[in-house]
Amino acid sequence: CAFHYVQSAKLQHIPDLFPYLKKIDQYTPAGGINSTIGDLAKWLRFQMYQQSDNTTSLLSQQALRKVPRPQVYAKNIGNRMSHYALGWVHTNYHPFPYLWHNGETFGISSSIACIPEDNIGIVILTNARGTKLPQALVWEFFDMYYQKKPQNWLDYFHKKTTSKATAPTLANSISPKLDQYEGTYRSELYGDITIKRQDGALAMAVGPSKVFMSLAPFAEHAFQLTWPGVSHNETKVLFDLKKDGQENTLKVELFFQESGLMFRKVEDYSSQLFGYL
Repeated sequence: CAFHYVQSAKLQHIPDLFPYLKKIDQYTPAGGINSTIGDLAKWLRFQMYQQSDNTTSLLSQQALRKVPRPQVYAKNIGNRMSHYALGWVHTNYHPFPYLWHNGETFGISSSIACIPEDNIGIVILTNARGTKLPQALVWEFFDMYYQKKPQNWLDYFHKKTTSKATAPTLANSISPKLDQYEGTYRSELYGDITIKRQDGALAMAVGPSKVFMSLAPFAEHAFQLTWPGVSHNETKVLFDLKKDGQENTLKVELFFQESGLMFRKVEDYSSQLFGYL
């Protein structure tokens, strides 16, 4: 099936030739798997079967009791408190709490959930990233099963997502001189980032495949990064342009939050290294 992502409340198609579309293995360290609705349903039945009291288990009951136990507070969803468990999210509910988890990769989003006490569960896979539909359907499924008062969970999750939006883009009020940002910026950890003008706008490429992503003006020396199927326009690229021979730097918020590292413009980076030789 074709893959999609949601941007500005519209469904966009991800081209079949998108360079990273097939590199699903990059998500494996974060728990990414390749599976099907049938296999996940079997796995969900296994989970609920193992946690029932009247069965011979592959794991000890002592170990199994630890799996769904709330460990760390996560957030409230509506009036339902959620905690991280072991491999699951534990959400308070009546008559029983439910266990769930969701996830996204390129052009895909999914959700899986169960209530072992009643031996019910649900698996939802979609071919679109950036949609809260799978999670909303899980909430509505349990509400319908237990005959709760109807609630539009898709609308709820949509409002929660849009409320996280940062300051409005300033593209209409600023016209930066793009050539001052062009060049190659280097990080010892992440490698090189290339900044160049493309079709009258600024674009950025990172990684060996040199996939160019558009940069939209956001504020003075700040741009908003757009990469179809990968981000939701939440990553900012910030330039620090110096004078008097000081080094110019670039900061990608997504990378900086993980490592605290910035990129230095190559001529500045090279001249610094030369000074140590």
